[in-house]
Amino acid sequence: MNIKEFEDLIRTEITNIIQEIIVKDEFLTHIAAKSRAGKDISPKFRRTPTNQLQVNRSDEPTYRTRDEFIDLLMEKIQEGLIRQLEKAQKKLSQMDEKKELLKNRNAESEKIIEEKIQ
Repeated sequence: MNIKEFEDLIRTEITNIIQEIIVKDEFLTHIAAKSRAGKDISPKFRRTPTNQLQVNRSDEPTYRTRDEFIDLLMEKIQEGLIRQLEKAQKKLSQMDEKKELLKNRNAESEKIIEEKIQ
């Protein structure tokens, strides 16, 4: 086998490998593009603050009826609202402390500014 025949053989093999990769990629893309019925998503989904459902597509779907999905969805919405409420209550409880801290820092800054002016 001469060099030209060897190069042609290598070129052919590389082309075949690339074509196999493309076919497999198209197949995987087709599988990933298949949509799941919304009610059959994994129970590990979460609701974002913008009221969207965030689902890990690699998790196995779980079959459920529409009523079961409504129960699960409302449970997730309630969990999210409770988390938001707890965060808001924590921030509200810190308001007086933050207000005092800001007033103290402002007073310190005013002293420094007055000293620089004089």
